[in-house]
Amino acid sequence: RELLCCGRCICLRRLRANPRFETYCAHCQATSNPPSYTSRAEHIEDELPAYPSSSRLQLVKKKDEPAPDVLHFLSPDDTIASLALSYNVPVDVLRKKNSIFSGHLIQARVTVLIPGSHYTASVSLSPSPVEGEEADARKRKIRRWMIACKVIDYDVAVFYLE
Repeated sequence: RELLCCGRCICLRRLRANPRFETYCAHCQATSNPPSYTSRAEHIEDELPAYPSSSRLQLVKKKDEPAPDVLHFLSPDDTIASLALSYNVPVDVLRKKNSIFSGHLIQARVTVLIPGSHYTASVSLSPSPVEGEEADARKRKIRRWMIACKVIDYDVAVFYLE
């Protein structure tokens, strides 16, 4: 925009940053009236101008949502290091995702979550429990009976339930 008072130009970036410069000259410190809009209204057309072919919008490929976490059923010989190698996931990421602060704590777990952010195949290398669902249900039944009857010995509970 060229100023009428002193002939200086103000760039469009500066005008957008500070709309006050539409009516005010910082150099002369003089205020001018805003431009009239009546002349613009006469030139309004009903149709929008055609866009040139070079300015076509390119479709932006959306980022895929992160893959879901994978549930891995542990076997007695699984370790943090072996899982990290099997799933190609850093050991620190596995520990943080599962709140495991030491490698030996994994033995107390039945399952481990493999983060989908690092393992995108979303296929578990152990899709079902090692012992099977029946054995798991049997163990839960025995533990429930042990608590209800206040029996400490596991073998006694097995004897009573068979």
